[in-house]
Amino acid sequence: MFNDKDERKIMLSEKNEIGFKHDLYDKLLGKNERVLMEFMSQRNVLVFTDEKIIAIRIEAYTAKHKAGLCIPYSSISAYSAEVSLNKDMDTEIKVWIPGMDCVTFTFLEDTAPMRDIIAILVEKVK
Repeated sequence: MFNDKDERKIMLSEKNEIGFKHDLYDKLLGKNERVLMEFMSQRNVLVFTDEKIIAIRIEAYTAKHKAGLCIPYSSISAYSAEVSLNKDMDTEIKVWIPGMDCVTFTFLEDTAPMRDIIAILVEKVK
């Protein structure tokens, strides 16, 4: 999973309380790693921690197959943000990882606090 370009486009529709879907990503967290933000849609979960971005894709029909992608901030070579002033339009964050190309996170309508996400990337991506 996450090999095909379409699989590297992750749609998210709502911001969660931190820990809402912790059962999906707890085993991907390091010791003392803090979750900063959590988002989800019907098939995807996205988590920003103080060390990495975690994207989880859930297989559509049975939900028995799950795939996780961990992107350490240190491995991100570039990122971009497409923010709309119209709250009815989607916003996007793209991150480029050497050897994997680009991963796109699309937040539907007014889902994401883009200033907070950009602030995390500005601080963590060196």
